[in-house]
Amino acid sequence: MVSPWLLKEIQEFLITPIYFLMTKSLDEGVVPYDWRISHVSAMYKKGCKDQASNYRPVSLTSQISKVIEFLLRNVIVEHLVRHMLICDSQHGFRKGTLSLTNLLVFLDKVTESINDGLSVEVIFLDFAKAFDIDKVPHQRLLRKLYMGRFLIGFLHG
Repeated sequence: MVSPWLLKEIQEFLITPIYFLMTKSLDEGVVPYDWRISHVSAMYKKGCKDQASNYRPVSLTSQISKVIEFLLRNVIVEHLVRHMLICDSQHGFRKGTLSLTNLLVFLDKVTESINDGLSVEVIFLDFAKAFDIDKVPHQRLLRKLYMGRFLIGFLHG
């Protein structure tokens, strides 16, 4: 892996070849293999350091692919904002907004509704373990989601 420091030091020599690689990748719809490889490391979260469940996996990917992802992300978000294709309630990846600002907007709407004498019902979902194969039987979950979609379609149909 190439360090970010080295990339910064030799950036003027890399701009043209990376531009051509990125253009070719977008034209052909194929990402270079080295840009797709990630090295997974365990990062300590909390609790006893002897238990694997107290670590989370962190993927270390190519610095060049991170820069390209950053540039593409910025262009896509700029397009979405310019053409008003993204709503104001989306806070996750926009500049100047955080999950916290999303929570504050939500709290403000709930407070306003209660002050207006309206009823407020809220459902909170915790997806922390939703993708843990050891915790969630995915096939059963998919069957339930499919049946739920079927029932909703039947009730509204």
